Amino acid sequence: MPFSPDNVVPVDIEAGRALAGAFIGACTTTEEEIVLGALVLEAALAVGEKPVATDKRIVVPGDLSIQRNVRDAGLWRVYEAAGFAVDPPGCSMCLGVASRKAGRG
Repeated sequence: MPFSPDNVVPVDIEAGRALAGAFIGACTTTEEEIVLGALVLEAALAVGEKPVATDKRIVVPGDLSIQRNVRDAGLWRVYEAAGFAVDPPGCSMCLGVASRKAGRG
């Protein structure tokens, strides 16, 4: 939940809520989280799931080594196929320091 990686609730509390966008990442994001997200997206795309059209979908790696490893594994293409922009590593949506900042809602 916005605006902190510690702001976590069980998924059933938010089930059915319309999403205006999606953000995967944080300066604390591990490589495993970025890879897992790509694998979930890849599986959904493989069975014909189609993301809702929006320009409010971004993924941000925690650092340059994560960015390089995920690129080398070919997983950025999965995010891009699902309509995600890949922003540069660093502090991003939580505080909006090095990237975009999340809006209200």
